[in-house]
Amino acid sequence: MLAQDGGSNSAIVSLSDEVIVYEDTIRKYAKEYDIEDYVSLLQAIMMQESGGKGNDPMQASESGYNTKYPRVPNGITDPEYSIEVGTHTFSDCLKKAKVKDSSDTERIYLALQGYNYGSGYIEWAIRNFGGYSKYNAQQFSDNKKQELNVSGYGDPSYVDHVMRYVGITFRGGTNPNFNNLEAWVTKNPYAQAGLYGQCTWFAWGKVL
Repeated sequence: MLAQDGGSNSAIVSLSDEVIVYEDTIRKYAKEYDIEDYVSLLQAIMMQESGGKGNDPMQASESGYNTKYPRVPNGITDPEYSIEVGTHTFSDCLKKAKVKDSSDTERIYLALQGYNYGSGYIEWAIRNFGGYSKYNAQQFSDNKKQELNVSGYGDPSYVDHVMRYVGITFRGGTNPNFNNLEAWVTKNPYAQAGLYGQCTWFAWGKVL
């Protein structure tokens, strides 16, 4: 299935078994940090960061909320602690991005890119551009590379990379009624042509 996510279309990719195993732990800390509505996003972040593998599956070692382990890549050696720190970090990003709810897509993108770059990006993007865009994500990375004299800084396409693991709800707000057979199959010309998953198929189905 294809859907709009930050100005591009990408197929939804399934979570790995390794990530799915951590669902209860993710849900536990999502509840603790009051972001229970964002469990699927946290799973997607983990999928992008590590595929659920290793001792720091959220790649959260360098977060300021890591107070037990060295703040270096893969410094955390306890997967549950990694999830706690990663969840706390993302909760902070959601707050700094002023995300209203799980349908506030553009601010969610801002929070996601902030998870990758650090919350300084969120403040910078709001101050200079009013929010997230692919262009300013790239510009921030370029600025940091020059400032720090390094060859790479973060992932300018992080939002797209995370969103490919997320269901339709976080890709544009409300969840369409896929039980409507006419919209998605019998009266959808793109379905009749065998073009399931095309963005035009999805747009036609939403209209019906």
